[in-house]
Amino acid sequence: MASAIVAAMIVAWPLGRLCDLFDRRRVMFWVALVAATAAALVVFLGAERLWLLTLLAGLFTGLSAALYPIAVAITNDRMASNQIVAASATLLLSYGIGSVIGPIVMSQLVALIGPEGLFMGSAGFLVLLAVTTRYRIASTDDIAVADQEHFIAAMPESSLVLAEIDPRNEEFQALHEVPPSQEPAPDRSH
Repeated sequence: MASAIVAAMIVAWPLGRLCDLFDRRRVMFWVALVAATAAALVVFLGAERLWLLTLLAGLFTGLSAALYPIAVAITNDRMASNQIVAASATLLLSYGIGSVIGPIVMSQLVALIGPEGLFMGSAGFLVLLAVTTRYRIASTDDIAVADQEHFIAAMPESSLVLAEIDPRNEEFQALHEVPPSQEPAPDRSH
């Protein structure tokens, strides 16, 4: 567990930097592929040496933890500012569905295969994500790296209320715009 937490902290900054320098979809593809490889290597090599198990499990979990923030960044790059709240809600819903289905599927794999089932199933889902991402890279237009917003890691626990009160949001600006006739009169009592 310690290697997972430390790895998530260590890989966050370099991956954020890579997301600012390259097409984020390509970064997501490689992160998913490397995380899948690490998970598969846990199954085949992890039992031999504790240090190798710790390293591979840390790499797998650290990279896996970075997938959601990368997905948010990709979504935000492709949405108009008035669509970001709805897109964020959809991402959170998807994350929630995965959080419900994942433990059910993985526990069944662990019951059938043993502890390796967790990593085998995770590797399978990560390969599926990599294939889907590769398809999206091939079938959608690129966004110039210069047009991408600066990458900020976002965790799925963030509240949608924060996006609604973001002053950059057009709905916020329209809602809080004061018509000239309702502006307060200047205080001339001094």
